[in-house]
Order: sequence, then C-alpha cells, then structure tokens
Amino acid sequence: MAEVLCIYIDPTHDICKALLPHIKNPLMQPIGTLREEFNTACLSRFTATENLSFELEAFERHYRHDQTSDPKSRLSHILKALHAEAMDGRSISRAELAKKVRLSPSRFSHWFSESTGLPLRSYKKWLKLLTGFELSRQMSLTDAAIASGFSDQAHFCRSVTEAFGVSPAVIQRLLSE
Repeated sequence: MAEVLCIYIDPTHDICKALLPHIKNPLMQPIGTLREEFNTACLSRFTATENLSFELEAFERHYRHDQTSDPKSRLSHILKALHAEAMDGRSISRAELAKKVRLSPSRFSHWFSESTGLPLRSYKKWLKLLTGFELSRQMSLTDAAIASGFSDQAHFCRSVTEAFGVSPAVIQRLLSE
C-alpha cells in the first residue's frame, strides 16, 4: 500500500512551465515522476487539508511565475484592457478577460465584482458612457455615441439619462464650464 497523488495539469496551461523543473523526466511523457522534495511538499499540502479547492488555488498561485498572480496587477491588467476596449469601440468578452488573468469566466465575474464593486457589464457600460462624453468634446454627439459603442445617439442619450438622471446636454454644459 502506498500514498499516491495524481495531478493532471493541462499541458497548454502556463503552470506547466513552472512545474517542469520539479519533474524527474522533463520530456513531457504522459506520466512523470515528481522529485522527492516536491512530492513530499504536495502530499503534505493536499492530504492535510479540509479545503482542497483553496489548496489547489494556493498551489497554482505559488507555482505560477507571472505578473497576473498579484491581485493588484491582475486588476490593473484587466482595467487597462477594458479602457483600451472602450476607446477603440470594440468589445472584449468575459471569457477573453478571464483568460488574461487565468480564471474561469464565472470565477472572473465574482472576482471582478469583488474587486471593483460593480459587475463587469455595468463597468463596461460606465466606460462606454465616459468614452462617449470624452469623444463628444472632439466630434458630434452622434459620432461620439457610435464611436463609443452605442447603436445611435438616442441609445446613448437614454443610457446617460438612465445612469445620471439628466440629459447629455446638461452634462456637456457642466463639463465645459
């Protein structure tokens, strides 16, 4: 009788690069043996836990060697992508954003809401509104609405009134003062 820990990691996942030094046979054979010290650390981590999900996430964070493991840089990375999306008038999906920070789409939604205080959809709409106002300083309201991702000026105006309780003309006037 022996203790066995079987860990399957998708070979396309970035964590594989970090784990390769801990595998005795790094030729990416279907089954590899872990180095003794790594094996001992894994066995103690996973057999003594009551919360396997938490330990697996901690394991991944520990062995992932990239900037997206830090929560602040993860959020910064996502916010930059969202701002670029808003300025370009294109749409980036939740799945694409989740992939950038190596989370599942559903976990990403929870994480984003916890981190920003807004659901992703609301945050994206907020950015579109701000982009629309910023662009309206340089072009007509119709062109700014379309460039910021609204279907037309009326859609933009309805969204502004819904979000702020006043018309875009009032906000433009306040911004120009």
